[in-house]
Amino acid sequence: MPITPSNPPNYTNNPAGAIPVYIASGDINTGFVYVKNTPTSLTPTSTANQPVLGLTNGVALAANTRYYVEGQFVLSQIGNANNHTETVGFTSSTSLAAINVQIIRNRNDSPSTSFSSVTLSNTAALTALAYTATGNADYVNCYNFSGYVVTNAAATNLNPILVFGSNSGTSSTVLENAYFKFTPNGASGSNFVVGTWS
Repeated sequence: MPITPSNPPNYTNNPAGAIPVYIASGDINTGFVYVKNTPTSLTPTSTANQPVLGLTNGVALAANTRYYVEGQFVLSQIGNANNHTETVGFTSSTSLAAINVQIIRNRNDSPSTSFSSVTLSNTAALTALAYTATGNADYVNCYNFSGYVVTNAAATNLNPILVFGSNSGTSSTVLENAYFKFTPNGASGSNFVVGTWS
């Protein structure tokens, strides 16, 4: 089957260097994918919502639809001088019917070694999962997302974000190749079935 643009993502404020990825036409996994091949600089002194992909609105999702969500980004923190929390999740232009996303955080205090310290949580809200980062060390956090969101009667935009609880340090960067994928899995309120189930 040839790879052709199918159901392409509708992203706004597409930053230079971002790569929209298209999935084979007719594949049940067709969805909206965004892979950013350049780093995203965050403001360590800000406690406002900061989009991890550098987008203004994120992905445009259809109304009354269930989406499987997967994604990953790596946060590099240099010159961490303060204990602080990191809250991750999404902003949404309209309310959702439901959200259940598991976020796994792997932390490492040195970018030169492997990740460690896994935390599992389920979120019933758009932003949750405050992790405490101790001061006086550079570190890397790898965040992995998987789960479902269900839209209401209105279409919505979802944007992945990170929020620092306080001044986190001198340099905060989401590394290149951060990505998110939203795959439609049927209408809201209905089962999604592939294959024979009885």
